[in-house]
Amino acid sequence: MKLPHQNLQSYNVPSLGGTLKFFILLLLLGTASAQAPTKQQLLWQKLDATIHDVDRNLDGVTGVAVQDLTSGQTLFLQPDEVFAQASTIKIAVLAELYRQAQQGKLKLTDAYTVQRSDLVQDSDIMNGLTPGVTSMTLRDLATMMVAVSDNSATNVLIDRVGMDNVNALLNSLGLTHTRLRRKMMDLRAASEGRENISTPREMMTLLEQLYRGKVLNQALTNDFFTMLRRDLRRKAPVYPLRHDRLPSQRARWRRCHQQDRPGDLSHV
Repeated sequence: MKLPHQNLQSYNVPSLGGTLKFFILLLLLGTASAQAPTKQQLLWQKLDATIHDVDRNLDGVTGVAVQDLTSGQTLFLQPDEVFAQASTIKIAVLAELYRQAQQGKLKLTDAYTVQRSDLVQDSDIMNGLTPGVTSMTLRDLATMMVAVSDNSATNVLIDRVGMDNVNALLNSLGLTHTRLRRKMMDLRAASEGRENISTPREMMTLLEQLYRGKVLNQALTNDFFTMLRRDLRRKAPVYPLRHDRLPSQRARWRRCHQQDRPGDLSHV
């Protein structure tokens, strides 16, 4: 006997009662399968629970924005709250450096000679170099900015690309609450309220736009994310969020979120 449901095949059973029982079993199995959460959903639920657990026990304000670039699924906690960015703003500086390289305004191989006036605190590499003698490229400076969050290297790049140009890039992407307002370790500017700021949602959007090639061509986009993976202060590199990496990324987030001081890119 052929079952009337279009999505089911014919089955040879000894009686009508057997056919109906088999049909009901298929329906029950299908319903259970539809209702059971997938592994990815379970991982997202665990990540959400972990973040909220940290937030409950944190003597401060937590902001989180996560997006799976494959499925589009998101997770937010106070995503539009404005936060001081510490070294996270260096992502915007790096993006503008690469954009100007794409526009032909500079080359990543352009040379720079270390100047004593450029040196500030929390510059693990630059402060060990010889002013007036040591020469390097803009790519070298970018590597130091990301790999060890060198503040002097960052300030040199801010001077090179221009603070206004960084903010113009952010404006072009609709990131109106993300601003580069001062150089690294400019404590006077910070005390006057000229802090580098953004929101979790806007920093997430910046990385998403970069990942999807909305800012740079494919070659420079690949190089940009290769550069971000050079953060040596992390035990694991920066990757776009993928559902099959959620457990390790959740553990990484727990390690990273606790640090937020000048000279740290590890909470990116």
